[in-house]
Amino acid sequence: MKLTSKGQLTIPKKLRTKFGIALNSELDIVEDGNALRIIKRTGDGSPVDRVFGILKSRQSTDRLVKRMRGK
Repeated sequence: MKLTSKGQLTIPKKLRTKFGIALNSELDIVEDGNALRIIKRTGDGSPVDRVFGILKSRQSTDRLVKRMRGK
């Protein structure tokens, strides 16, 4: 593989097919010691979107923060 002047790589079709990487798939590149790993994102949306609304409190955020800080 070669890196283009724009910093782009082409993932071979055989590997895209094997790992289910299609047009507009979101991938992360992470450091792993002296190597880089390409990881396909499996969740829907951003990490914030995935946890939004999990706290079922009817209190305001300001009130919750004050309680956590003991005020």
